[in-house]
Amino acid sequence: MKTIHYQKSDNWLWTIRTLITTHKTIFTFNFSSMSLQAISQRIHHIRTEVLHLPQQDFAQRMGMKQNNMSGIEKGQWLPSCFFLWALHTTYQINLHWLLTGEGEPLCQSDGVQK
Repeated sequence: MKTIHYQKSDNWLWTIRTLITTHKTIFTFNFSSMSLQAISQRIHHIRTEVLHLPQQDFAQRMGMKQNNMSGIEKGQWLPSCFFLWALHTTYQINLHWLLTGEGEPLCQSDGVQK
């Protein structure tokens, strides 16, 4: 299993897209200075305040079981790169905001993360 280190200066969207399309392997993320709890809270915020979905429905749409979704929202498990990519491509979630709290939760209409 490979570990990816995210830094603010990285082009996160390009990195995720490249990892998924070229390596087709499982990755874990070392969020280093980022707080897993803060990321978990932002994922919960997306589900409840932005998408207005019950956890069961959201988990199903993300292709996972509810108990796994619950673990991510509680900060027990890190979200996978596939989960993050699905959030971005399905719901236009700004991954920079998700990981750092900077910017807006949704990408601009042109798809650019601000």
